[in-house]
Amino acid sequence: PDENMYVAQRPISLRSSVSALSNNLSAISLSDRRSISYAAVHKSVVHVAHWTGGQVTSKQFSPEEQSSSSIGHIVQVSWCHLHSGRNVLVLASTRGLQMYDETGLLLLFSFKLSSIHDQSETSFARGICSVGDSVCVGTSSGDIQVFNVAGKGSLVTLLNTLKDHKHPVCDIHSIHDGRLVSSDDNGKIVLWDSASDFQKLRAIDGDGNPCTSVCLWNDVVVGGYGSGHIRIFSASTGKMTAEIAAHARWIHAIDVAPDTGLVISCSEDTFIRIWRLPQDGERDVKLIHSETIDDVQLVGVKFCDKQGTMFAVTGYDLGEIRIFKK
Repeated sequence: PDENMYVAQRPISLRSSVSALSNNLSAISLSDRRSISYAAVHKSVVHVAHWTGGQVTSKQFSPEEQSSSSIGHIVQVSWCHLHSGRNVLVLASTRGLQMYDETGLLLLFSFKLSSIHDQSETSFARGICSVGDSVCVGTSSGDIQVFNVAGKGSLVTLLNTLKDHKHPVCDIHSIHDGRLVSSDDNGKIVLWDSASDFQKLRAIDGDGNPCTSVCLWNDVVVGGYGSGHIRIFSASTGKMTAEIAAHARWIHAIDVAPDTGLVISCSEDTFIRIWRLPQDGERDVKLIHSETIDDVQLVGVKFCDKQGTMFAVTGYDLGEIRIFKK
């Protein structure tokens, strides 16, 4: 059998579909892939599913009902694993953000954007990642809010505001050495170093196309764009090293497998594609797998392990999370 062949597993059914939002799937592998938790958004409802050894428990909850005030529309949901070992579920919405414990039931913290923005109709939070014991959340003003989360209890404090983007933040991704990368609606990408008080390392200018999803791997920055392109940049120089016409339509999500440098992308064009980044003197990015889900605009994709041997995907109007495995 082809070592690059991925086979469809039993899907995880959801009570309704998921919204047509970029990066609309989060997955976190607990205790070395024996247990995986997923989260996705449908309008004002969050779907949470836990997969443990073939057994699936899934539920949905409406954060609106747990909050004393309106949270508006949910834009994104993401599991965040903190250095303390704690896992939190972070929601970004048109009003601000909320953090829940790992059951998704206990509200730990709520932050209103109106406390920092003029209350225009267009304000929203989008782009979520954790680094160390901090959670970083992007906003429509281009600012990134950095919150410190205590190891237990509900103490969450606003630590820092990172200002460089002039357009709404699309996505944020971090890696274990403390570097993070953020992207925005104009295609600009910024690298930051959390180890030196979130100092800006470098910026890569955009071309007007949104960089909807961004990843960092070693010295490589990978951006997925509304134009259907994937662009690869050197993190140390900011120079573009490769450009791929990856999809026929808008790319909604990309992800990278940290141990192998595999990159996965999904698009409105119904395709999921897996790419191998150049390693050890290689020059070319290789397409190693392609999969289509007929007539479904794909909106979220995540590898379920560090090697990239298993991935999950969501689609607009698809009432399940599709799982594929080598």
